[in-house]
Amino acid sequence: MNDDQSHSLASLVFRGDGRFEVNGIPIQVFESPSDEHWNERLDWTELVSLEGSWHVIDNGKWETPQIYFETDARPGHLAYGTFLDVTGTVADPRLSYIYGDPDNENRFVFRRSD
Repeated sequence: MNDDQSHSLASLVFRGDGRFEVNGIPIQVFESPSDEHWNERLDWTELVSLEGSWHVIDNGKWETPQIYFETDARPGHLAYGTFLDVTGTVADPRLSYIYGDPDNENRFVFRRSD
């Protein structure tokens, strides 16, 4: 997450039926860099809610399991699929996503809340 926005909150809810909801997220986090809305600096004034499907991938290729995450298509936007890395500890798990150019290490992190 951008350091100057680390206080900002978005929510991500995984449902047991393989669907998810994410709310209050800057529009460009789960956009392709080729999308007209995309900008590497997150715009916390233009927040969106998305839905889609998810499933866990743990096939031994990666050090930690990943969650494949695909947003539903919506007007003006294609469906977008990506991976969330599962990191942290059992007591403090984190799901993270590098958006934009991976060399820039722009990371959006979700943490469990009580």
